[in-house]
Amino acid sequence: MHEQVCEKLERVEAGDIRRLMIFIPPQHGKSDMASRNFPAWCLGRNPDRRMIQTSYAAALAHSLSRDARRILSTVGPELWDVHVSQESHAVSHWEIAGHRGRLHSAGVGGPVTGHGAEITTIDDPHKGMTDARNRRRTRDLFENWYQAVLRPRSASDGAIVLVMTRFDRWDLAGWLLDAAKKGGEKWEVLELPAMAEENDPLGRAPGEPLWPDGYDLAALAEIKSTTRGYVWNAVHQQQPEAEVKDALWTSQMIDDLRVSEAPELVRVVVAIDPAVTANEDSDETGIIVAGIDAQSPPHAYILADRSGIETPAGWAGVAVGAVDRYKADAIVGEVNNGGDLVEANIRGVDPNVRFIEVRASRGKAVRSEPAAAQYELGRVHHVGPLDELEAQLVRMTPSGYRGEDSPDRLDAAVWALWALLLNEDDEPRIRRL
Repeated sequence: MHEQVCEKLERVEAGDIRRLMIFIPPQHGKSDMASRNFPAWCLGRNPDRRMIQTSYAAALAHSLSRDARRILSTVGPELWDVHVSQESHAVSHWEIAGHRGRLHSAGVGGPVTGHGAEITTIDDPHKGMTDARNRRRTRDLFENWYQAVLRPRSASDGAIVLVMTRFDRWDLAGWLLDAAKKGGEKWEVLELPAMAEENDPLGRAPGEPLWPDGYDLAALAEIKSTTRGYVWNAVHQQQPEAEVKDALWTSQMIDDLRVSEAPELVRVVVAIDPAVTANEDSDETGIIVAGIDAQSPPHAYILADRSGIETPAGWAGVAVGAVDRYKADAIVGEVNNGGDLVEANIRGVDPNVRFIEVRASRGKAVRSEPAAAQYELGRVHHVGPLDELEAQLVRMTPSGYRGEDSPDRLDAAVWALWALLLNEDDEPRIRRL
């Protein structure tokens, strides 16, 4: 694996590749290769080259720069008679003594204006999945940072290397690849999944680990068994899932309505979709907190997702705790699977909490459609990122759910919106207690 990555980087240095993407799982050595050793090796061989190095945070970019400077200071004099300048050697900007070469480092969105480069590296532009799945944020990163700031700093024959772990179809790599399909700059892509799939670029057999010395098959199997499917596919296999065709919700719809905080709310509910069992293979109990404002018609705000695998006493405690935390007016609970036991579990934690019983008589997709329509009307807002809930929403279609998991978070959100926004005379049936 490391040999193939280094071979690609050598071709960048030689001028054979001008746009390179390398997708690798976390902790597989991508930063050591691309952001520590490569800049030192490149500047040692080409002391008049100018380089820009970026990462999601300035502190990380400067740390990588410091390591590259240390490596070149250690081996440069002996291998190439190249020395780091003692007059300009800050971690944010250091130069090669007696030459025009230098390395300038900055965080994504940070200052690179005025610093041209023959080679630019972008190492993990997103600090995590929440950041990468914020469509508004990644679009701004693509349009207002990459296109308007970073790309113009590259020399006309310069190279740009993007090395990262994938998080979402619309992370920075997703935007760049989409632009390439529409006639934009073309990228060479080296995609290295943690476990080999068919037609592996390294010639591995399906299922073979990428770096056995670091993560053998047993280690990867353990990670996969404790990781949600969409996270495993994106972060470890470098295959973020595409938008589901005809989904009732889209990422764009959700992002366009997202807010950083809710206004004053006149009513708040905690909705639960309880699971029957609580072992490690059980479905989650969906627990969603939502409220409405005083507008006419009101807007709803999804405030929190407290879902998880819980015992009946556990999810009852979480739900009642959310009532206290968010000063909710009631708990809305689906009773199809638990009957009177659902209310009994709640009463066992707090006998005075208000409970609204809901009973579904139609399928998930049918009762989801009116809730999705409220998003289309611009009347439902997510307060901050709610990644796992949103991953379920964008997999629900008119003909059913297109995911491996059970959409318990989605169900709870739908119950909350039924209680807050939708006509109680329609399905599902609601009874207040």
